[in-house]
Amino acid sequence: MGKILGLKNKTFKLKTVIFQRIGKGLLWTLVVFLILRGIGTLFEGDETVSAKEMINELIKTKEYKERVEYEATSFAEGFVYEYMTTSRDSEDYLNRLKKYIPTYLYSLADKVNNETATKVLEANAYKIDWISENQLNVSVRAKVEYTSFEKQEDGREPKVVKLSNVYIKVPVTEKDGKYLVEDYPAFLPEPQKADIKFNFYSGEGVDGETSKEIEGVLENFFKTYYSGNSGEISYYMVDNVKIKGTEGRFKLNKVEEVRSYNLNKEGTEIFSIVRLTIIDSISSREFEQRFNVNLIRKDNRLYIKDFDVRTGNFK
Repeated sequence: MGKILGLKNKTFKLKTVIFQRIGKGLLWTLVVFLILRGIGTLFEGDETVSAKEMINELIKTKEYKERVEYEATSFAEGFVYEYMTTSRDSEDYLNRLKKYIPTYLYSLADKVNNETATKVLEANAYKIDWISENQLNVSVRAKVEYTSFEKQEDGREPKVVKLSNVYIKVPVTEKDGKYLVEDYPAFLPEPQKADIKFNFYSGEGVDGETSKEIEGVLENFFKTYYSGNSGEISYYMVDNVKIKGTEGRFKLNKVEEVRSYNLNKEGTEIFSIVRLTIIDSISSREFEQRFNVNLIRKDNRLYIKDFDVRTGNFK
């Protein structure tokens, strides 16, 4: 940002490092412990005051950071909307940017290509980096619609529309609860996806008769989950717990595969991996879904204890 950080910033960094190392759990454990036991029983004289002041400072730092991150994120997203939205009539472009930038950045509006119009369809912040006590870089992904006008020999200018994701780092500063883009935003490469190895679940499988029983229960359950109401779904749940399904927004097409495993010797706890397909009631598009399901045998019946996404990489 082109300026030297003073003692105040060093103090902030020290507080931030201490806060991060202590961690949320330790901090709130200490607060509760002090309240229950009484600060006076742990410290004497100035030590009591110092400990209390340290806790208060840590809490203030945490609250400040959370508030600024929330507000700066919204500010950066708003800026990207305006920065990446232009038209052939660009008179209002600078006026829109003025809400976010100082006068020394008005040159951001100089290089507008009148051959192409751009429109941001959505902008979402995905990363925040603190630089100092009131400076942070907010990385934003914007989905941008590009409309170019290619003039042909006959004078026609057919529109050519393209969509592209753009990633931008926005340098934001906060002062007295107000925000400013204080320097040029930078375009970034697309973030890379994580590289992981998928491990399939393995265990002791159930016998053939039990497997067929489970398949029937799960088919009825998911048919009801997608098309029924919470009362109907509760019939399949342990203790008749009521959960909300999609209520016909989607419908079960077919249970494609069920793999089930015993979790105890008695066979009363069963873990199933389910692969099924559903139909979108609006588009008629078919989607594949995969779930892990915990079942309990109770009163000679199988009940659903819980179910969730993920069919591998269980910790």
